[in-house]
Amino acid sequence: MKGLAWDDNIKKRSYMNLLGESLRDDRNIELKLTSSDKVFAKELNNGPWDFIVLDLVKEGPSKDEEFGIKLARRILNLSTYPDLPIFIITDHYDTLSDDYELPLNVRIRSKGNPPHWMSQEISRAIRFKDRKKVFLIATQQSEESSVASDLIDYLKKHGLKVVNFVPGEELQTTLSKMRESCAYVVISNSDDLCVNIDQVLADDYDIERLDESKLVHFAQPDQRVLYAAGLATGVSGGDQGLVFLQRWGDLRGDRARLDLNIPDEMVIQFHDEIGLKELKSLREKLQRLNVDLS
Repeated sequence: MKGLAWDDNIKKRSYMNLLGESLRDDRNIELKLTSSDKVFAKELNNGPWDFIVLDLVKEGPSKDEEFGIKLARRILNLSTYPDLPIFIITDHYDTLSDDYELPLNVRIRSKGNPPHWMSQEISRAIRFKDRKKVFLIATQQSEESSVASDLIDYLKKHGLKVVNFVPGEELQTTLSKMRESCAYVVISNSDDLCVNIDQVLADDYDIERLDESKLVHFAQPDQRVLYAAGLATGVSGGDQGLVFLQRWGDLRGDRARLDLNIPDEMVIQFHDEIGLKELKSLREKLQRLNVDLS
């Protein structure tokens, strides 16, 4: 695989140069470096390319603080590269505007991230992922519920292939299925009823006179679901690609607690069933993850 980069600073120890070294040495991916926008345009026509890396700011007498954005838009307008992964990497990440309205395949990142981290993200982004494939993580009990059946019917109705997590399956087989999937949907049911262990182990708690009625109970997903969600987090390189459907009933024992520091935008709460509101939210989240819903 090979990518094309533009940055007006490609000196030996520059960020772009170090990124190219990391991609080549650690990932066996070549990155062609250019410092001239004219040379870049010429090389672009010599493709095909698997990805593009751009600096944001063009320095010099004709300084342009949004040059990388403009260049990305020009590339996307070419019929050859409508879905090409484009990474805009900048020293000015903290001052960026939120009004660029770029498509999902354009990602803006900070040069504050070490080059080897960036090479890992690029490597994950360009590996084959089936945009029609969603990996479903749930227990068998959850899969047999109306929540799962309604979810699967909805996904298939929109042209998606649903791949189920199989507990006990060989690890490499599961990881291979995950790598090919574009997104991971986790049904977080209130499978296991637990107690607050800190309360049980308190210094002044007499375990011999344990009054279970006074213990604080809470529910959480089955450990196999949490294990598979952890695998998906690793495969996707963090929280990218995951959506959690979290059961949140009226009672404490009917609420699936998630102690995973999950961003709110990744979670959709439901009561007893998944309704139109939840499905609309799911569709929006999957589209942001570049899933191809028909």
